[in-house]
Amino acid sequence: MPTSCPVEIRGVYYPTVTAAAKALGVTTGAISSALDRGTIDNVGLGKSAAKPIEVDGVTYPSIIAAARALGMTRDALRWSISQKCNSDRPIRKNQPVTIRGVEYPNFAAAAEALEVTEHSITWGIRFGRIDRIGMRREKPVTIRGTTYPSQTAAAEALGVSKGTVSISIQRGKADGIGSGGTAAKPITIRGVTYPSQKAAAEALGVSIHSIARAVQRGQPDRAGLLAKRGKPVTIRGVKYPSQTAAAKALGVSINCISNAARTGNLDAAGTNPRKRQPVTIRGIDYPSQTAAAEALGVTQEAISYAYRMDRLHLL
Repeated sequence: MPTSCPVEIRGVYYPTVTAAAKALGVTTGAISSALDRGTIDNVGLGKSAAKPIEVDGVTYPSIIAAARALGMTRDALRWSISQKCNSDRPIRKNQPVTIRGVEYPNFAAAAEALEVTEHSITWGIRFGRIDRIGMRREKPVTIRGTTYPSQTAAAEALGVSKGTVSISIQRGKADGIGSGGTAAKPITIRGVTYPSQKAAAEALGVSIHSIARAVQRGQPDRAGLLAKRGKPVTIRGVKYPSQTAAAKALGVSINCISNAARTGNLDAAGTNPRKRQPVTIRGIDYPSQTAAAEALGVTQEAISYAYRMDRLHLL
C-alpha cells in the first residue's frame, strides 16, 4: 500500500500512512500489514493496552514513557523496579558525581580515578551504594615469610602481575611467586636421580615438557625412551646416526624404529619378515617395499596399496 494514502485508525483520520505511523510511534510497514490483516485499529496498542506506571512518586502513561523520561531502556527500568533501585531521575554520564567526599566532574573521571567502569558508577547511584564503588576488599598475603597488605602490593614488590599472585595462591604455590618458578624437585627415572626435571631432560636429550608429561601420567620411567630421530641409535650392535638412517638401512619405516625405541625393543627392529617382503615392479626386484618406494620416488603407502590391489605394474 502506498504510504501517501489516507488511513483511519480508531476513529482518527490521518492524511497519509507515514503521518499515522509517526503519530502512533510505529513503522509504515506495521500499518500496511495491519491493513492487509484487517486489524488496523490494533496498531500502536502492542499486545495489550499501555498501563500507567508510577516510579518514585511520578506517574507515567506507560513503561516506555517512563524509560524515556528516566534516560534508560525499558528492560533496565523493569529490572530496576524489581530490585527497588533509585530511578527517580535520569542519570547522565557527563554529570558531576561525589564519591566518599571527592567530587568528580563526570563519570569518566571518577571511573579512571577509582579504576572501575562507568557502568559501575551508574549502578552504584541506582542502588544507593555509590560510596562503595572502588573499595576493594583485599586481604594480606604472606609469601616466603613476608606479609604484604594485599595481592596488588605483593605483585608490585615481586615484579609480577596481580593475576600471577592470585593464581599461585589458589594453587597453593605462593612461595614460588617471583622466584623464577617453583622450587626444583629431584626426580628419579629408571633408577637414576636427577636434581630437577630440567637436568633430567638435558641428560636424556629430550625436552622438559616430555619429562613433565611423563611425571603427570605417573610414568617417569618412560621419559626419554623415545629417542629423537636426529639422535644416534644402536640396533643389534650397529650404530646409526639417526632413526631415519636406521630405517633406510633396515628397510623399515621410521615409525617402526620409533615404536621399537619407545618399547625398548630396538634390537628387534627390522626382524619381522613381513616388513621386509621383497617386491617386483616392472621386472626389477626390491628387497622391501621401503626400498622400492625410495627407488621409485613414491611413498611406502603407495607401494603397499598397489601391492594389495595387484597394481604394482602401474607404478
